[in-house]
Amino acid sequence: MFTLQLIVGLAIVGVAGLFSLERAASGEPDSAGVLRIGLAATIAFDVFMVILVARLTSSKSPKELMRAIALRSPDLANIWVPALAVLAMYGFVAGYAGLARSLGPDWIVPRSTIPDEITADPWTLLLAGLLTCVFAPVAEEVFYRGLLTRGLLRWGAYPALVVPAVTFSAIHLDPGSFVPFVVVGLVIGWLYWRRGSLTDAIVFHLLFNWTSFVLLVATS
Repeated sequence: MFTLQLIVGLAIVGVAGLFSLERAASGEPDSAGVLRIGLAATIAFDVFMVILVARLTSSKSPKELMRAIALRSPDLANIWVPALAVLAMYGFVAGYAGLARSLGPDWIVPRSTIPDEITADPWTLLLAGLLTCVFAPVAEEVFYRGLLTRGLLRWGAYPALVVPAVTFSAIHLDPGSFVPFVVVGLVIGWLYWRRGSLTDAIVFHLLFNWTSFVLLVATS
């Protein structure tokens, strides 16, 4: 996954370079064009992750994939559990960020993986919204919890929760977010483990990302 992430990053840089002359000629800001390319490439990468999980689990249809990753119907009576977990994790991340700012250095302060520049134009904002609020929560949970956690459960709950949480945090490539994202990953893994269903994990991730996106847009 790290190798694939690197390939995607290099591809983004290469495509951005190819279109730099066209952007300059049209007067379009460089940041907007690069952001669109990056967001579109990341959406494509998320789709690829789901296809990869389908291949690795030998799923030939969406129903088979849902069965393989334990994606079941939501438990509406207990939807408050992932919602309450989101509130708790937001409180934890905010507290951690405040502590990191007071202690320093700057690199340990968590930063958003989506830049403020997404609000520069409607197309960039649309792509960022689709990525943050739809594709990333579903694709990441299908891979990290539906494939990794479910596959590692044969060795016990500890590796099944810790390994995906650490990998999930590291792939965001932000040193400041590593510790809080590991904790968030552990909570998501616990939500998956407690019911043996991926639904609560996806609901948590959706609510967490939706909240982050709305706050980012409102404060930009």
